[in-house]
Amino acid sequence: MIPKELSLGQKIALVTGATALVALIGFTIWFMIRFPEVTSAVRDIFLIILAVGTLALDMILIVLVWQIVKLLTYLLEELGPVVESVQEATGTVRGTATFVSDSVVNPAIEVVSKAAGVRRSIDVLLGSVNDLRPRSNQRSGGQNDG
Repeated sequence: MIPKELSLGQKIALVTGATALVALIGFTIWFMIRFPEVTSAVRDIFLIILAVGTLALDMILIVLVWQIVKLLTYLLEELGPVVESVQEATGTVRGTATFVSDSVVNPAIEVVSKAAGVRRSIDVLLGSVNDLRPRSNQRSGGQNDG
C-alpha cells in the first residue's frame, strides 16, 4: 500500500540519500581525475573480476547444456520401448474389437433381426391386422391437452 504523502522523516531520509549519492558520484569523479594511476589499476581489477565472472557463468552454462543433452538422450532411450508397447497394445485392442464384432455382435444382430422378422410374419399370418397399421403416439383418447 503506497501512502499518498510522505511523512517528514521519509522526506528527510530521501533528501539525505539523494545528497549522499550525488556527493559519492562527485567524489568518485574528482578521485579519478586527481589520481589517474589508481583509476587505471582499479579499472583493470574490475575488468579481471568481470572476465572471471563471465568465465564462471560460461562454465555453468556448458554444464547445464550437457545435462540437458544427457536428459534428452535418456528420455529418448526410455520412451522408445514405451511407444512400441503402446503400439502393440493398440494393435491387440483393435484385433480384439474386430474379433468380438465378427464373432459376437454381427451374429447377434442377425439372430435378433431374423427373430423379429419371424415374429412379424407370424403376427401377419395369424391375422393381427391391428399390428399392420403404423403406430401413432396419441395421448389419452386422441384429445389434445392444450
